[in-house]
Amino acid sequence: MLFAGATMWFTTSIGKPANTPLLVISTLVKGDDAMMNGSASAPVGLALHMALSVLFGAVFVALVSRLRTNGALAFAGLVYGGLLYIVNFQILGRAAFHAFLMPDQPFEVVVHLVFGALLALASFNSGIRRGGRLLGGLRGVEPR
Repeated sequence: MLFAGATMWFTTSIGKPANTPLLVISTLVKGDDAMMNGSASAPVGLALHMALSVLFGAVFVALVSRLRTNGALAFAGLVYGGLLYIVNFQILGRAAFHAFLMPDQPFEVVVHLVFGALLALASFNSGIRRGGRLLGGLRGVEPR
């Protein structure tokens, strides 16, 4: 929800309606021409974006479960966010979902990198990384 809100704020700052990002996302199920023919749907876009965010988060957690340090996890989060942007906007957007080429691309890069970083942050000090160092020598939560 945080990213949807930030993207909607940014969209209004460049003179477009706030629901434009949700309409763009809805083209994944409504079809690439949904933006042009008016059948794009903000509620469909919101539901789809939330579901995909949960799915991408679960995939990230499964992929990084063997990482031993918080630093490696932070790096993996940034790489993952960057890969999400590349696959979603540059590969799938150019191949099949042309509405994804409309948003401001530098903004989308930043938002997806932050998404990956927050995924990593949410995974810090869990499982095998519990008690590991965070930043600047601070210790994480010690196991009980």
